[in-house]
Amino acid sequence: MNGLNFNGKNSKDFGFVMKSENRQLIPEIHRQTVQVTGLHGLVDFEKDTYAPREITVLLQYIYKNTSMLMQHLEQVGAWLHSDGKYHDLYFDDQPD
Repeated sequence: MNGLNFNGKNSKDFGFVMKSENRQLIPEIHRQTVQVTGLHGLVDFEKDTYAPREITVLLQYIYKNTSMLMQHLEQVGAWLHSDGKYHDLYFDDQPD
């Protein structure tokens, strides 16, 4: 069973089973260019930037009753939105 590590905790700590939907290895690269009116072609600044990397996973959780589910969702919300800062994201099936 694979999981993900984020903000110091693993998804398995919350009883999740994870399935990867989309995990890009490399984000899309954008070349910085400008088209100037009256000139042929583009001005190329020879600088690449990366688009945001989107990762989609499916986390499944089996619950016994609605009360248990709501309590669980509050804990997961606190885990994912704990302090508004960026945190590293690691997957169990990827080597360090």
